[in-house]
Amino acid sequence: MLNRMVSVFRASLQGVIIFLILTSCTEDSKVKEVAIGQAVLSLEKELRAEANALVHGKEGLKINYVSVIMDRTQFETEKITVSTGPEKPSAQAQVLAKTIPDSVRNALLEIIEKRKTDNSFSFNIADALGLVRKQMGVGAEDFSQILFTFQLEKNAKGWSVTGESKEKKVSSF
Repeated sequence: MLNRMVSVFRASLQGVIIFLILTSCTEDSKVKEVAIGQAVLSLEKELRAEANALVHGKEGLKINYVSVIMDRTQFETEKITVSTGPEKPSAQAQVLAKTIPDSVRNALLEIIEKRKTDNSFSFNIADALGLVRKQMGVGAEDFSQILFTFQLEKNAKGWSVTGESKEKKVSSF
């Protein structure tokens, strides 16, 4: 009888442990998804502002510029910390963006600004980016890093960002 009770207790305990692990992983993955999504939005906003500051008019080229840079940017989570205590659940997530170096982006924007027309079909920004990299001696494996740190809180609709900071890290070249 005692052995049977111990077996039932162990099975129950294992079930609880598995549930806690799965719940924790699920919350981590939800936080990760929200944080990466916010990092993408933040970088897109920064790239649009960068393009608007250096290029006057030429809206089609600026849209293509942002698209090309974002296509060549990688996002990965560095660290996720979730607190699911008795108070309101909160989290902190760090997302690292590896993107085209600032110097290459600025040189590309200068070229775009010097174009006489906004005909975005006749100017291949992706090819121009490759040529600028080659001319500057910056390889495809060279990138700038931006570390985004997000504060998140869980509400009835899920996780939402309540705070954000960013730090540019040393480039890899």
